[in-house]
Amino acid sequence: MNLLHRIKPKIIDKVFYSRSKKISSLIRSILNNNKLISILDVGAGNRYLPVLLNFDGSADISLIDPHRSLFWSYNNLKKKFIFKERLKAYQLALGEKTKKRFFYVGKRSTGSTFVNIFKNSKKKKTNLDMNYFSKGREIVKIFSTKDFLKKFNVQKPEIVKIDVEGLEIEVLKSVLKVSKPTIIQIETNVNSSVYFNTFDKVHDTLTSQGYFLATLHPSYSYSEYASTKDKFFTNYYDYPKIRSIITQTDNIYILKKNNSLRKILILIGYGFIIEAFQIYKLEKKIDLKDKKKLNNFFKNFIPKSIFKTL
Repeated sequence: MNLLHRIKPKIIDKVFYSRSKKISSLIRSILNNNKLISILDVGAGNRYLPVLLNFDGSADISLIDPHRSLFWSYNNLKKKFIFKERLKAYQLALGEKTKKRFFYVGKRSTGSTFVNIFKNSKKKKTNLDMNYFSKGREIVKIFSTKDFLKKFNVQKPEIVKIDVEGLEIEVLKSVLKVSKPTIIQIETNVNSSVYFNTFDKVHDTLTSQGYFLATLHPSYSYSEYASTKDKFFTNYYDYPKIRSIITQTDNIYILKKNNSLRKILILIGYGFIIEAFQIYKLEKKIDLKDKKKLNNFFKNFIPKSIFKTL
């Protein structure tokens, strides 16, 4: 069992990487000499999004994080990229306004935040895990999205990922002041012991701006008792041994309007292949060569059992 746990992620990674080469090649060939897609990954430290590999060569990708773990993400992702020059790292932060602010540097990178967690814990009457957080802090300059784009000559983003430990509504508002990305992936807090609920504000903001919640992935306070675990003797959604509350959600929102070939490619790259196909069926302004490529792609990538229903 331990061996399986060790090799399973490697197998998944290899399968995804093989598939991503086909997807990135398709997007590059159709996008051709048109403007590259702009992607902002805000809060990119300590991990990287494998889905970014689908945009290898078709997008300018900006990895943003004030924590030094940013370069771990950048270097590991860069190894897998063919068009390495399209990937850039910026050790800084985004917020609503350009200013300096205290950054609480955790003992683990994911425990680092601009939110005053000590003040929060007093209000919420909870104890902080000091093996995870830290009293250490430093002053970091935060850029508004507008100022960041201008200073570093970055195009308005069409895809944005936000994972910023409690600062998500500020970053989101900053992004929406300059752009309405096709896709916004954002981690929010629900029943966190440290951060206040940010899901409600994020959801209300985005739905009022013409977005719909396409999918979300929950994190639970006690993952072994998560209601999504199909374990007969421990926990099953309809027959719970014990229920575990949601602490965070990783949400992906899609802009309802602006259907186009470009949006089809962005959706394909982000894994929304069925949604891309539904737009494709109605889109009339697509060259015959590109139609053939997309037809073959959809037939190969959408399972037959689903394809028959579309």
